[in-house]
This record gives sequence, structure tokens and C-alpha cells, in this order.
Amino acid sequence: MNYSKTGGQPRFNDPHVKTNLLLQAHLYCAELQSNTEVVLAKAIRLIQASVDVLSSNGWLSPAVAAMELAQMVTQAMWSKDSYLKQLSHFDVDIIKRCTDKE
Repeated sequence: MNYSKTGGQPRFNDPHVKTNLLLQAHLYCAELQSNTEVVLAKAIRLIQASVDVLSSNGWLSPAVAAMELAQMVTQAMWSKDSYLKQLSHFDVDIIKRCTDKE
């Protein structure tokens, strides 16, 4: 994380820090629309380019990881989340009830 030169506080206006936080907020479904839309458009293009470069060099594991990241960003959910989270009107309680019945 980038810290200011005068103190130990992170610089949240730094583009690297801001982008990281906005991507994580997107995956947690936080509402930060104005900045998030710009970051998502660029992030998806960068991730797709990364997949292309990694694949063309034969680096399978990093390519698969980049593909998983692209899927997480596109679906706005972590890879560890239940697939039921993609359904509208399914909140944490409903998903928990569905998974408990298995």
C-alpha cells in the first residue's frame, strides 16, 4: 500500500490504492457506482490482455488464475461465494437455508 511521506497513513487517492479498493468493493457488492464503472471497464480489458499474454507464453497456472479473476470481476462475486448469490433476491439468509438443506 502506498503511504504518505509525512506519516504512516495510506494515500487513498493514489490510483493504485483506489483501484484496488474499488475492485474489492465491487466484489463485495458495495455501491460506489461513479468510480467503479470506470475501473471495471479498464480492469476487464487489462485482465483479458493478461490472459492473452499468459496463454501465448504457455503459463497455464497464471492464465487460469487470471481467467478466474475475470470471472469474479464480471460476476461481482468472490470465487468462494455460493453460485446462488448470482440469483436476484437471494440474500445471505436464503443462501444459508438452501445450503443447510443439502
